[in-house]
Amino acid sequence: MAIAYYNTDDELCLWLIEHKLTEQEFTACGGYKSKGNDEEGKAKCRSCSMEDILNNPDICYYHRVCKYNYWNIMKDGGAEFYVKAYEGKGCPFRGGMNQLWRNQLLAMVLEKEGTYKNVYFSVVHHPENHFLGKSMSEYAKLTDYSPKFNSFTSDKLIYASSIDGSLKDWVAWYREVYYGM
Repeated sequence: MAIAYYNTDDELCLWLIEHKLTEQEFTACGGYKSKGNDEEGKAKCRSCSMEDILNNPDICYYHRVCKYNYWNIMKDGGAEFYVKAYEGKGCPFRGGMNQLWRNQLLAMVLEKEGTYKNVYFSVVHHPENHFLGKSMSEYAKLTDYSPKFNSFTSDKLIYASSIDGSLKDWVAWYREVYYGM
């Protein structure tokens, strides 16, 4: 979901929202899991750091074979967003943080294009879905807890939306779709 709005300075901004209400994890890197990525390539995914990949993006199967632009975006300023050192081994984006990273890169590109003054990315999750916490926590830490990324529970979304009476139909739809109510 995306919401365009004007901030208090009358600047057009965008809010990208990923809804993860039932899934147990975010999407992992398809390049890492790919049958086309041989064991040597997967070993590089497990051992090469983000800095290693920035210095040689062809280490990444997605970059080398699929020609995806993720590491080009990182080299073009995106890497500055990820200021904290990843405490794990290998590429931090091969597991559950991959989907978060791709969405954040989309936000960066949209902001850089200049139509939107600021682009934020959030994850809405069910209050009883505790499976996503590890990936979201590691990701937030990697971003140094940037306000450009946050997460909150769907019940808080419903509560906040209910304050505005004009959103009554949307709140009813959301409750029906995601809560069966």
